[in-house]
Amino acid sequence: MKAIWALGNSAGDSATHRDIILKHGALQPLLVTVDDPNISQEILKQGVWAISNLCRGSPLPKVEVVKSAIPTLCNVISSQTDLDVLKDAIRALSHLSRSETTIETVVSYSHVIPALVS
Repeated sequence: MKAIWALGNSAGDSATHRDIILKHGALQPLLVTVDDPNISQEILKQGVWAISNLCRGSPLPKVEVVKSAIPTLCNVISSQTDLDVLKDAIRALSHLSRSETTIETVVSYSHVIPALVS
């Protein structure tokens, strides 16, 4: 859990740090961790927060690097009730939805729209 916190904290500090973390492939293991149905709520919360930090910043990260987070974030939004987890997942999806390509991908996950509305 401390490693997840360190990645999320470093990514949130600057776009330069975020891009280095993404360049070294840290997003994929985070997605695998968050997708694990046996994950503890505490690690889920930390993982979604870290993913959110990897998807934000100015300038935004390259879409092709972070768009793989969309299915995981949509699943989290559709299945979770923890407000902190939902807040970070929605924030990340919001950042990812700033390009035409990714907004179409988000909308293609039709199960996420009712969850967002509710």
